[in-house]
Amino acid sequence: MKNLFLKQYQEKHFESWKAKETPKISYPEPTNASQTEIAFVEMPNAVQSEITFLNTISLNKRSPDYFAAILANQILGGGAEARLFLNLREDKGFTYGAYSGLSDSHKTKGRFRASTSVRNAVTDSAVVEILYEIDKIRNDLVTDEELDLVKAKYAGNFVISLEDPETVANFALDIKTQNLPADFYKNYLKNINAVSKEEVMAAAKKYFLNDRARIVVTGKGSAILEGLEQLSFNNQPIKLNYYNKWGEEIDRPDYSKSMPEGTTAAFVIDNYLKAIGGSEKLKEIETLKESSQAAMSGMTIEIVNYKTTEKQSLTEMKMMGNIVQKQVANKTYAYMEMQGQKIDLEGKELEQFINETVIFPELDLNFEKVQLIGISEVDGQKAYEIKISENQTNFYDTETFLKVQIIQTIEIMGNAQTSTTKFGDYKDVSGILFPYKKSITSGPQELDFTTSEIDLNSELDPKIFN
Repeated sequence: MKNLFLKQYQEKHFESWKAKETPKISYPEPTNASQTEIAFVEMPNAVQSEITFLNTISLNKRSPDYFAAILANQILGGGAEARLFLNLREDKGFTYGAYSGLSDSHKTKGRFRASTSVRNAVTDSAVVEILYEIDKIRNDLVTDEELDLVKAKYAGNFVISLEDPETVANFALDIKTQNLPADFYKNYLKNINAVSKEEVMAAAKKYFLNDRARIVVTGKGSAILEGLEQLSFNNQPIKLNYYNKWGEEIDRPDYSKSMPEGTTAAFVIDNYLKAIGGSEKLKEIETLKESSQAAMSGMTIEIVNYKTTEKQSLTEMKMMGNIVQKQVANKTYAYMEMQGQKIDLEGKELEQFINETVIFPELDLNFEKVQLIGISEVDGQKAYEIKISENQTNFYDTETFLKVQIIQTIEIMGNAQTSTTKFGDYKDVSGILFPYKKSITSGPQELDFTTSEIDLNSELDPKIFN
């Protein structure tokens, strides 16, 4: 009865529709580069470089070397025990992680892809290490230990996957739609275990094309381009092309933007200090309390900062009135506390943390260590880029001299974390300009804070810094 009603409804409302010929769209077959080349994409505000090595492949589950190919990829970049990860993270410390992936297709081309994100200073070195690992697995046999490990990992994952009815259904669909043997998955582990080291090397040579690949590097050209342009591998220079963020080929970006004659880091900082109130006025400030709020997932985050001129600071992050994170520095020691766990900072981490307790950092800069990089763009506006330290770069508007951005890297328990803070909506507080808008980006997380209160020279209880 239900089907009859549905048929009548369809006839009533759609009988006037006339069938038309379905348009057929054809696309050219994707091809690899004639020789390995770098496609550089300019992102002037990037705080790190995104590197992707890729080439197209002809691989499907019916390919005789399919199982050798997926094992080769697993050894190269399939996880934390793979070569790319062990090289770029564990050995070199360039990144949080480096991985590779191999996609097959029974209809069109598949793809091999290796990728990582690294800090600007090591971009060119990371490209070389990726090429090195790919070249190595193409030309040298993997070890017995590596091969046994990935076979065991595939076996474990395969057995676990059989517990999911959806996976079993997809296996049946693969057999039907990809013209696979009926016993393809029944013999899956048998075929995995039969792969030899020689077959792994042959598959790597066939599918990991380090001689005809495209290496897409997206990042801040003024910081990384010079190194990329000098790259070579196996005594062959690597061709480099330039693109904008829309994928359109462009001329080499020009980073030699002229600055007014006599412009130095000291000149920029001095004008910044004048712009926000003047050095003498700033030196009168002995304590600072600042409260800011941001919205996240329907909740309000509040951050309260306390600072003194005695190298003391306290930062509390609150949600629904409860303190969820706390950072304290007091002259010679500092710690972080989260979810009841206290972490004492030591060495360089402690030194960096203590140095950031000052209320107005620009008052105490050592200009023998500060470097004026040039003029960059921040959200479409020109800004002086000044390298404050190995871990921090500041940007100051070329017209107002107000600070518009900070890019900072801090190392906590061996892990480097890079964040970008943008400043805006400067307002006068007792004759000094403070930014009331701060946008903080760290990894995928972005929070927009609005300052609600700034209190200067109020008496603070020394006990809060314990």
